[in-house]
Order: sequence, then structure tokens, then C-alpha cells
Amino acid sequence: MKNRCVVVNRFTNEILVRIPEMLKMYEKVYDSSGKKIGKVVRILGPVAEPYGVVKLDAPSMRDVEEVYTR
Repeated sequence: MKNRCVVVNRFTNEILVRIPEMLKMYEKVYDSSGKKIGKVVRILGPVAEPYGVVKLDAPSMRDVEEVYTR
């Protein structure tokens, strides 16, 4: 896995994550086992400390603590 992103907040079909470095829009996001759980649909916040909104493939996946990109 390339980048580890920490989950900051959870919504019904989305999670807000703190991203260590800039990601591309619609980049796929994976859980710790390597299973795809969603994709980045928005990038927010200051350039120095960006956040990403991840649209989940299924609402049941919102309980993860960390997500990863490749």
C-alpha cells in the first residue's frame, strides 16, 4: 500500500480522511486487507494538511479506522 490515511469522521455513505500527501480525484481506496472500499470524490482543506472525502462502495464499510491508497 502506498499511503495510509486516518479516518477523521464518518457519514452514511462517506468517510472523511486526513491524507498525508495529495491524492488524485477518484483514486481508489482500500482497507488494511487490500479490499477496495471506495474512491476519493472530494479534496478539502489547506494544501499543507489536506482531507479527502471517500465515497464508500457500501455503508457497512464505514467502520474502518485507517484506509490506504496504492
